[in-house]
Amino acid sequence: MSADVSDTERPGIDRLNYFLSTIAVGFATSAAMLLFGSGSGVARTVALIMTAVGFVLDVMRLRNIGVSKWFVMVRFLPFVNLIYWIGLLSAQGGWAGTQRLDKSGRTIASFLVIFYIAIFLIFSLAGRSQPLLFPFWG
Repeated sequence: MSADVSDTERPGIDRLNYFLSTIAVGFATSAAMLLFGSGSGVARTVALIMTAVGFVLDVMRLRNIGVSKWFVMVRFLPFVNLIYWIGLLSAQGGWAGTQRLDKSGRTIASFLVIFYIAIFLIFSLAGRSQPLLFPFWG
């Protein structure tokens, strides 16, 4: 495919709309949990519907990137789904043709990797009783 075709001219959903739709799905699920309680039937139904919507969004994004729609099953693998999500957010439309990220994609991927590493470090070090700089003093 030619490089002069824009992200929005390919079938599926481009990365900006995918990101905004994913945020909307997260807000809808969170709102249902807050309004009805996480154990209620309404909240569970909304969560199930939003899971299906997220599944469809992933399939549409994979179609835009140009890879097999079967990769959507990776979203159910723990920890691997983070790499999958970074790929969905950072790959430009038609990525399968070049298999290289554009400048925006590299920036997005770098930011998300740094963000996930920071979150991991914050949560893994949160329960420590010793200062991080001097781990052997006590």
